[in-house]
Amino acid sequence: MSYISHSEDDIRKMLQEIGVDSISELFRSIPETLKLSGPLKLPPALSEWELIDYMERISSGDGVNKSYLGGGIYNHYIPSIIPYLTSRSEFLTSYTPYQPEISQGTLQAQFEFQTYISYLLGMDYSNASMYDGATSFAEGVLLSSRVTKSNKVVVSRGINPNYLEVLKTYCFGAELEIIELELDSSGKTDFSKLPNLEDIASISVQSPNYYGVIEDQDKIRPLIGSYSTLFISVFTEILSFGLYKPPGDYGADIACGEGQSLGISKSYGGPSLGIFAFNQKYLRQVPGRLVGQTLDKNGKRCFSLTLATREQHIRRERATSNICSNQGLCVVSAIIYLSLLGSEGIKKLAKINFNNAEYLKKRIIEAGGRLKYTGETFNEFCVEFHQPERLKKLEELGVIPGYKIGNYYLIAVTEKFSRKDLDEYIDVIGGS
Repeated sequence: MSYISHSEDDIRKMLQEIGVDSISELFRSIPETLKLSGPLKLPPALSEWELIDYMERISSGDGVNKSYLGGGIYNHYIPSIIPYLTSRSEFLTSYTPYQPEISQGTLQAQFEFQTYISYLLGMDYSNASMYDGATSFAEGVLLSSRVTKSNKVVVSRGINPNYLEVLKTYCFGAELEIIELELDSSGKTDFSKLPNLEDIASISVQSPNYYGVIEDQDKIRPLIGSYSTLFISVFTEILSFGLYKPPGDYGADIACGEGQSLGISKSYGGPSLGIFAFNQKYLRQVPGRLVGQTLDKNGKRCFSLTLATREQHIRRERATSNICSNQGLCVVSAIIYLSLLGSEGIKKLAKINFNNAEYLKKRIIEAGGRLKYTGETFNEFCVEFHQPERLKKLEELGVIPGYKIGNYYLIAVTEKFSRKDLDEYIDVIGGS
């Protein structure tokens, strides 16, 4: 229900009706000692996410749990307008737009999503989305095999291990051989062991990689040279492209990964948003669906499914994938999120993430912590604690310190963590 304030004329008529001359006379029964003599002494204004965090803290009594988990799903703030708009019935009931004449809203949302993603990743095209980052990555590798007619693919060990497991499942049925490249001491992919590329379908590298390290993607295209091998750039933290160059700037043929950071809740790990962008030459080989813009019989702008390569649309033997696009609420959430932030907002948010993570990383090192890798990171890093037994105190306070990998912890820091949160983390683990 919309709120419309009373006009001065409305107020005058209501006061006249009840027989008083002014608002102050209306409240004359309240003693003067109880009335405010000046403005309220309020603290400085908070941002929307800070205010919600504050209200949750005071309403819960003992405080709200903080989680520094990352590894592919990130704890970003979701503007309140996103669940409000996506709860509208026309979005809640949308699915596959087989009948364009009654699906223009859904089709336009997908078209806008494709446009945003292509722009953000610096690629020619994007499809209408996929299930999640892992399946998007696996589909990109399969595409490279179809295009090159090769059955060998090279992947970095820096790619999310869950993604690699999904790829192995795909490649088992497709009879593709996976060659893995190890990481060097900086946490970047070691290309010194790269095999001869004559019969290699693709090279896949994730940046920021699973350990948060920014890869040297500028080295990959020169390594490929004149070979037909495709360069697949993978990501799990798409907001990093607000600070770092997008895959298209490095000559990537395919950019694929996770879009959960774009206004989609963690929801215990899903559902999330698979993103798949590509160069024009692979337009008719891509999985999923593409929405195009056209004109109706009256010459008005409209939208329709331009390419749909599932077996239900074309002959089974020509189908590129039986996977269905994630076309509903996740896509709508992402385009609302991107519309709210814009290019400058994405840059500012990326800087906040980077600065928060660098601050905590520096403080942990000062407290005796040791980094697993020396490479530059975005909002996630892997560290070994000087006094790991003190992490139990964090857990007692309802704080998840990160994801344990052997003796190390993978820690993700986003805009949702205040400087106070980060300092409390350090105080507990034994910082000065």
